[in-house]
Amino acid sequence: MKSQNPELDARQPGIRQPGTRQSGAMPSVSDRLPGPYPVIQGGLAVDAASEARLNHALAAMGLADDQVHGPRLLAYLHHLQRWNRTYNLTAIRDPAQMLVQHLFDSLAVLPTLRELAMQRAQRALKIADVGSGAGLPGIIIALCEPRWTVVCIDAVGKKTAFMRQVAGLLGLTNVQVQQGRIESMPSVQADIVISRAFASLADFVRLAAHHCNPDGLMLAMKGQDLPAEREDLLQHTDWHVARAIGLQVPELAAQRCLLQLAPNATGTEPMRPCDA
Repeated sequence: MKSQNPELDARQPGIRQPGTRQSGAMPSVSDRLPGPYPVIQGGLAVDAASEARLNHALAAMGLADDQVHGPRLLAYLHHLQRWNRTYNLTAIRDPAQMLVQHLFDSLAVLPTLRELAMQRAQRALKIADVGSGAGLPGIIIALCEPRWTVVCIDAVGKKTAFMRQVAGLLGLTNVQVQQGRIESMPSVQADIVISRAFASLADFVRLAAHHCNPDGLMLAMKGQDLPAEREDLLQHTDWHVARAIGLQVPELAAQRCLLQLAPNATGTEPMRPCDA
């Protein structure tokens, strides 16, 4: 189950009548959403400022080509906001903070994932997002990479229910949602197992390493690269940190780090903590 790490977790503009738009005006996000979609009153899907911030953030992360996914990314946040009012899926409730701490933060791993896919010469990765919570980063990855299969795993029923619902609403046929204890489930045989604010490195390996295929690797999204966690990983598991990548998340001053874990048998040497 995803921890509610406060470092990672914690207006409504004018109301427009459905189907109306000023003559000559650019279509809003809600006008461009695929299929039938309700006009959102005061939410992100009709917030031009949020759309502009998202496009700017994508460009800053080298993801300008993913601006085409903007409408559905903002639609995901709208659904998260609605469910969160009742089911408390995340500690963050401010839409502006959700945009940065959930969406931008999850998008920041895409360049590394695509780099790994190229290194493996794999057009169709299988990724397991363990402790996925509300689908972060799994739903976001699946939305931006429709050729990849993303398995989102969480033990909490309300969270898996949300992920199934939002995947259906957004037409994400490449998403599989599984509910259960990660350590007790049969292996999903993923190329990459990823987690975000999930557990210590050693616990991440102990609970989820069996979900990797024989050539798989693990990625831990962290606020900080802590030497004590690295030491615990080396002492209590057969894995080590093979690579540390500093993540620059637009509009976020806090540190972010992506740690690539590999089994000791690979022969790669443990890396020093990342500086970014």
